[in-house]
Amino acid sequence: MSDATAAPAAPTLEQATKVDAAYVAEWYKTAAMAGRLKATEAMMRRRIFDHYFPAPKEGSKDNKHPMGDGTGAVLQADHKVNRKVLEPELQALREAEAQPGSNAPKVPWDRLIKLTPELVKSEYNKLTEEERQYVDKALEIKPGTPELKVVIPQRG
Repeated sequence: MSDATAAPAAPTLEQATKVDAAYVAEWYKTAAMAGRLKATEAMMRRRIFDHYFPAPKEGSKDNKHPMGDGTGAVLQADHKVNRKVLEPELQALREAEAQPGSNAPKVPWDRLIKLTPELVKSEYNKLTEEERQYVDKALEIKPGTPELKVVIPQRG
């Protein structure tokens, strides 16, 4: 194997655990590359999807296209449709349905729409220590994924 094609030597324990400016620079380049790759992959996926599935059905069961490469492989698309509950409209429909003599269909709203409790962090931050300890009993608290960025100072 020539030097040009040789696999890089495995890093030493010191190299693998040393976190310094060079390591941060390597992470920064890797993150930038990952971002470009992610955007390119999404664009390519959209073009392929639109080309092979011009009239997709929701889900993946009916969205299949033979690859035609002799292996029997099939390109399968999962067509997702996002539905967001519009709260004011939902409230208006529920109120209209509840009106005496309404001819609106009776819809099982409580089974159809899930109302998920969500913490209002700005209000949580205003609690006293005693209140926070009390509220924390109803919360699952765990560390999230950290975010990093390199901030380059403006010059001039």
